[in-house]
Amino acid sequence: MEMKALSMDVRERIVASYDEGTETQEQVAARYRVSFAVVKKLLALRRRTGSVGASGASRGA
Repeated sequence: MEMKALSMDVRERIVASYDEGTETQEQVAARYRVSFAVVKKLLALRRRTGSVGASGASRGA
């Protein structure tokens, strides 16, 4: 099964939903119909880089 890339808008909405503090990572994942691992990875990416954008390496740069 091929996984589609998430748009920047969806990535930002996912982390913003978690930042509101009213939902757990699991609840945010269920709301956006992504895996818990996706939410966890987006939050870690933002902590590490300050952004939820794809890295240059994954875009072929």
